[in-house]
Amino acid sequence: MSVRLHHVNLVVPPGMAEETAEFWRGVFGMTDLPRQSLSGRRGAWLSAGDFELHISERDVMAHSDAHVAIAVADVAAVRAACLAVGAVWEDADAMFGEGRGFTRDPGGNRIEVVHDTGGNPL
Repeated sequence: MSVRLHHVNLVVPPGMAEETAEFWRGVFGMTDLPRQSLSGRRGAWLSAGDFELHISERDVMAHSDAHVAIAVADVAAVRAACLAVGAVWEDADAMFGEGRGFTRDPGGNRIEVVHDTGGNPL
């Protein structure tokens, strides 16, 4: 059986979907997708190739340690992009390749950034 990650849904407080989407566009180069909103709630859908990120506005947030990990070719460039837009950055010991750190999008979601070592698909 072949398995791949299709999308991650991140929850943000009411009124934060667009600012959060702008962060993901600016820092990670994601692009907009047409959003299918069956719930009527505000949000955004973004794409990075064959991976999607869905942002949903909700009143209840996840635990502060919940996170998504993004593998990138240049962790230092992402660190610089985060700092340029005023996002927090916390360096961490490298576990996968070179460089690793944590940031948060404007909606408060924790993001682990790791070096893309070209790991095996699931």
